[in-house]
Amino acid sequence: MAKKDNVSEAAARVLFTECDGAHFDLYLNALSAYLCLLKVYKSDEGIGEFSSEMVISRAEEVLDRIKDISEGFIMALVARALLKLIQKDIKTSTETIIKALDGNSGNCEAIKLLRIISSDEVENFVNTSKDSDMSQKDLLDVAWACFRIEEYETAFQILDSITSDEETNYSYYSLYGRILYNIEKYKEALPYVERWLEEMNVIEARSLSGDSLSDKDKERLERKSFCHFILASCQDELGIIAQAKEHYDIAISELKKDVSNNRLKDINEFLYYQESYGKMLHRCGEYEDAMKVWNGMIDFVDGCVPAFIHRQETAYKMYDARLVIDDYYNIIRHVPDYAGAYVYAARVFLIYEHMDDAKSVFEKADAEGVVSDRLNLVRADYLNRTGNRLKALDIYKEIQSHIESEDTDIEEITGFYIDYTSSLMNIRDEDGKRYLLEEALAVAEKGRKEDPENKDLLWRLTDIYEWTDRNAEEIYSVMKDIYPDDGDVIFEH
Repeated sequence: MAKKDNVSEAAARVLFTECDGAHFDLYLNALSAYLCLLKVYKSDEGIGEFSSEMVISRAEEVLDRIKDISEGFIMALVARALLKLIQKDIKTSTETIIKALDGNSGNCEAIKLLRIISSDEVENFVNTSKDSDMSQKDLLDVAWACFRIEEYETAFQILDSITSDEETNYSYYSLYGRILYNIEKYKEALPYVERWLEEMNVIEARSLSGDSLSDKDKERLERKSFCHFILASCQDELGIIAQAKEHYDIAISELKKDVSNNRLKDINEFLYYQESYGKMLHRCGEYEDAMKVWNGMIDFVDGCVPAFIHRQETAYKMYDARLVIDDYYNIIRHVPDYAGAYVYAARVFLIYEHMDDAKSVFEKADAEGVVSDRLNLVRADYLNRTGNRLKALDIYKEIQSHIESEDTDIEEITGFYIDYTSSLMNIRDEDGKRYLLEEALAVAEKGRKEDPENKDLLWRLTDIYEWTDRNAEEIYSVMKDIYPDDGDVIFEH
C-alpha cells in the first residue's frame, strides 16, 4: 500500500509543478494526471496536501494544455476519460476512451479503463432503469457497454426492447450482429451483419455524392474493412465460400489503402484478416492461393511466424518438400518449441527415407522440450521403419491413453487408430507369425467408434478377419453398402 501512495505522491508533485513550454513533457504530465486521478477514483480521497477537488481541477487544467498541443495524445486521452468518469460524464468518458483505443488498440490502460467505464454504465442502468425514461439512443449506448464487458444477455434484452429507426439502425444492427458473431451464432448473425453493411454503404454513398458527414459517420466509414471482415467470417463459417472470398478481399484491400497512405493503425488487424483468409483457402484445398497469402504476409513483415507456420502446412499439401524444410528452420528459429514445425519436417524426411535427418528432428525437439502426441505419432512411424516396432507400440499405447483422457494435440483421431492398427498387424514373432491380431482388432474397433465408415480402417479389418479365420464377408458387406460403386470393393467382394 505504501508503494502505491509513494507513486501517487510522486505523480502529484509532477502534476502540480509549473513548467514552461520548453520543459513541459507531454507523456510525463499525462501519466501523472492519470495516476493521480486513478488514486482519487479508487479511494475518493486526495493525495497528501492536495484534496481530491484540487487534483481533479489541476488534472483538467493540465489535460486541456496537452490537448492544445496534441489533441490525439493517447495517454492524455486515457487520463481525460478517467477524469470524465469521475465527473459522472459517462458519455464523454466512453467516447474519449474509444478514441484512445482507435489510436492504439493495444493500450493496456485504455482497455482496462474501458471495462471500468462500461461496468459503471451497466451498473447505473441496472440500478436506475425502472425509474428512468431513456431514449432509444441512450439504451443503445448501455447495450454497447454490456457488449464491452460481455454481458450479452443484458445486451440482448435491451436490444429486443428497441425499435430501431434511421438514427439508430447502424448502431443497432452492428451491435446485434457482433454479439451473435462473438458467441459463434454465425447463421443468426449473418442477416444483422449484412444489414450493418447496407447501413455502411448508405453512409459511403452520401460521402461520395459530396454530402458533409458527421464525425460519427466518418468514424463509422473507418470501420468498413472490419464490417466486411465480420461478414466474410460468418460466410466462411457457414461454408458460403465464394461470397466470403469477396468480402475478405474487400476487407484486406481497404487496409492496404491505409498501408499505402501510411494510415494503418493496427498491423495485427491487417495480418489477422490475411491469416483468416489464407486459412479458409487452405481448408478449401486452394493451396496456390493460400500460398500467395502467406508469402504476402512474409513480404510485409519480415519474420512473420504465423505465416511461416501456415506456409509450411500448405507447402506440405503441395508436396513442396524443400519449402517445408526451409520453414521448419524459419519457425524453430523464432519458436523452438512449436511442435507442428517438427511434425511436418519429420514427415518429409521419412517420405524421402532420410532417416538420419528425421532422427535429428526428433533429437532437436527433445532438446527443446517439445511434448506432442502428433510428433510422437511420426516418431512411432520412424521406429516402425527402422525395425523398432515394439518401441513404437509403447508410443501408441501412451498416445491412446492421452486420447482417452482427452489430453492430446492429435486432431485426426481415426488416423491414429489406423496407424496403431497397422503397426499391430505387422508385428511378427521369430516364426513370422502375426501374434498381435486380437489387439489389432480391438484397436480397429475403437477407431470405428470414431468413424464407422472409414474405408482405410475397414480394409484393415478385412485382413484381420481373414487372418484370424473370422467371416470377412461381414466387413465386405458393410463396405459394399457404404461404397456401392467402388471398383476395389466390388472386386474384393
